[in-house]
Amino acid sequence: MTIESKTVENLPFTIRAVMTEGELSKAAAVRYQAYSRHVPEFAERMKEPEAVDFEEDSIVLLAESKLSRETIGTMRIRTNRHNPLSIEQSIELPDWLKGEVLADASRLAIPSQKNGLLVRIAIFKAYYLVCRQLDVDWMVIAARTPLDRMYDGLLFRDIWPERGFMPLAHASNIPHRAMVLKVSDVEPLWHEKQHRLYDYFFHTVHPDINLNGIHVAPLPRRVSEPERQHVFS
Repeated sequence: MTIESKTVENLPFTIRAVMTEGELSKAAAVRYQAYSRHVPEFAERMKEPEAVDFEEDSIVLLAESKLSRETIGTMRIRTNRHNPLSIEQSIELPDWLKGEVLADASRLAIPSQKNGLLVRIAIFKAYYLVCRQLDVDWMVIAARTPLDRMYDGLLFRDIWPERGFMPLAHASNIPHRAMVLKVSDVEPLWHEKQHRLYDYFFHTVHPDINLNGIHVAPLPRRVSEPERQHVFS
């Protein structure tokens, strides 16, 4: 099926923003499952939702299997509209990023290898679309090895090329590359480079990536047990 020369493609999973504490707990469980394989000590802090998840600038994406309703992936997106990005606890941003609207992606977690690449690509498309929807100027990521190669492939570039991998205080001093990609550059840059994902991003509609109503607003914060049923019912 095509819409205005675009192909409509259905996915075997859905992607949406979490709206409740229960959904956020699902995201936390997936984070812990994925991170514990590679950075087990760092993963210990992810057994429960993090304080950042509840901030007004945060959006947590959840990918769920249509067949089993199992949570199969997650990512957190956080803008700097009200507070500095987490990475700014560890490095100073260059002048050319100051005053710009930034959105970092963190806590990308896909615990299963089955359909893992498809889920990762779709979540990244959702990240890009959220940035478009929120008028973000730059996408920002901090990537440890070997995940940095994935962002190289997406044509991100280093904020500080001469520094390479840097230990980040907010990430348990694990070395990361700090990388960015300008939102308005994605379409023309990928078109120029004939990027393999160009059609997937710009000529394909994915109804299962549901970003309707997404805006930067806080999730309900933790409440006392007597209030819980009322707030999240």
